[in-house]
Parts: sequence; C-alpha cells; structure tokens
Amino acid sequence: MNRQAIAFISLFSLILMLSVYYVSMDNDDVAVIQPQDHEVVSTLSDGSQPLKDQINEQDQSEIQKQKEILGTKGDSEEKSEALDAIAKLENKQKEQQEYEALLSEQGFKCVVEIDESVVRVTVYEQGKDLNLANQIMNLLYEKVGNEKTIEVSFS
Repeated sequence: MNRQAIAFISLFSLILMLSVYYVSMDNDDVAVIQPQDHEVVSTLSDGSQPLKDQINEQDQSEIQKQKEILGTKGDSEEKSEALDAIAKLENKQKEQQEYEALLSEQGFKCVVEIDESVVRVTVYEQGKDLNLANQIMNLLYEKVGNEKTIEVSFS
C-alpha cells in the first residue's frame, strides 16, 4: 500500500472511533457552547425582540427570493426546488415558534434559531448556569432527538 492509502485508512479509523465514542456518551456529558457577544441595542426589557426580528427578516427574505423564482419563466425543476425551499423555511419557522413556546412555558425567556443541523437557543434574563443550560437542552432533546445539535447561549 502506498502512503496516501495508509494515511486515509488511519484518519478514517480515528473518525470512526470518535463518532462511536460520541454517540455512546451519556446526555450528562454534553458540552455547552458559551455565548458570543451579541451587541444588540434595544429598548425592550429582555432584548430578545431584535434577534427575533433579525431571524424573521432573514427567513422572509429567503422566502421572497424563492417566490421570485416561482414567478419567473423557468423550468419546472427550478420551480419545484423553490416550492420545497419555501416549505422547509415555513416548517423551520413553525418549529422555532414551537420550541420557544415550550421553553416559555417552563419560564425561560429565549429566542430559538434553527439551522440545518443546529438548534441555537439564546436565553435572556437568566444567570449563566450550567445546570440551567442542561435543563434547556434536555427539554429540547425530548422534541428534537438526535436529529439536531442543541446549543445554548446566554445573553
């Protein structure tokens, strides 16, 4: 075997072992990603509205782009992809609202943002507490399961 094949097999084995280790970990060992500085100026008491507005604006602009594609004279494949993208975005917005409602029922003031494989929760008006983050992650884990990674940050 040549060096390139040996290097590939070694790296593949390492990645495979790490992924098996990660999958077999307990939920208690899940790491919490610390917050990044969100410099949002707001007159609201909890500061969550500007982030919600920003997320909604991004989603609405993407939906608008896809609707423009539907309005053009393109082939049916492009239009089908645009319809699928609109459906995914609307489903994402529905999930975000559902997760925010679940967390607000538990007394958390937060904003939920969903990317392709990550659910980001930004918590407002709470102390930076590892147990609190673990509680939020466990609540969402019941809904999300293993489909997406859950990140909790405090602002």
